[in-house]
Amino acid sequence: VEVNLKLAELYRQLGLLSDAMHHFEMVAAFFHREGKTKEALATLRQLVDLDPENVATRIKLAELYSKEEMSEEAIKEFSTTCEFLRKNGRQDDFIKVAERLVFHDPENIDLCRELANLYLQRSDPRRALAKLQICFKADQSDPDVLALLAQAFQRLDQKGKTVSVLKELARVHTKTGKRGEAEEVHKKILQYVPNDPDSLQFLGKTAKPSALAD
Repeated sequence: VEVNLKLAELYRQLGLLSDAMHHFEMVAAFFHREGKTKEALATLRQLVDLDPENVATRIKLAELYSKEEMSEEAIKEFSTTCEFLRKNGRQDDFIKVAERLVFHDPENIDLCRELANLYLQRSDPRRALAKLQICFKADQSDPDVLALLAQAFQRLDQKGKTVSVLKELARVHTKTGKRGEAEEVHKKILQYVPNDPDSLQFLGKTAKPSALAD
């Protein structure tokens, strides 16, 4: 171990980063096998410092922090990895790492909303709904969350819940003075319930007598 560490340091000083990383990886693997977590963490930290954009190494470091219940450190490494993956358009990897980050930081509402949006884009409304429920619990008047919730329920073919969420969204828009946005939401409601009295009243329309009789 001592020889490998010295070699790694020498290679680093010479600017031969791939060789330095090779020896650091050998040392980290040894410490991990021996259960020497503190030493393994220190070695992985050196690896990350050598190559900050090495996603696999940073994730190993984050997971080891997680295993040792060092949540703040794990969150920091997962967050840095998410930012890199987002910036580089690696969406599949981003989703996997973001899920790990949310697991450690469930109050990260912005990330939950971002994941929900991605899941809807991928036609996966159930996973989107799971994330949106976290967002809704944090703020029941967030128009972006309500709009995404309506989309999720629509994709799941739950008409009643879709209309209920749309009505709440219209109420929020009306309360905040966004009448134009409220009108668009009420129009959507009428696509599901053509004679909805609240939407008809808001839009200044009158239901057909025959339809009302039905």
